[in-house]
Amino acid sequence: MALCKDQERLCREMGDPKGVAISLADQANLLGQMGRPGEALPLVEEAHRLATEHGYAALAEHIKVILVSLRDPHEEKMIKEKEGPKVTFSASGNPICPVCKLESSKGAGFCKWCKAPL
Repeated sequence: MALCKDQERLCREMGDPKGVAISLADQANLLGQMGRPGEALPLVEEAHRLATEHGYAALAEHIKVILVSLRDPHEEKMIKEKEGPKVTFSASGNPICPVCKLESSKGAGFCKWCKAPL
């Protein structure tokens, strides 16, 4: 853990967001293995934010695996509920509104029937 913290400090000093993200993810992974997910979660969330903001998509996906493994299953359910229902698509590729269940036009941002966001 001490080496990971040194790596984080050095990467921050050098302005290396990828290195910081990797170090934070490593620290979170270690804390998770030690049974300390409450301490690990803020670190992995920052790591994921850094990787995403700086365009490191592959790294962000790798970090997301750690993030999901550390989150409480009840918290995941609450996050999904906040995001709302997911839009499905018809066989012709048109979006089906998650609210009114009617098919809308391709590329529409809102349902043409109930005006719910798609």
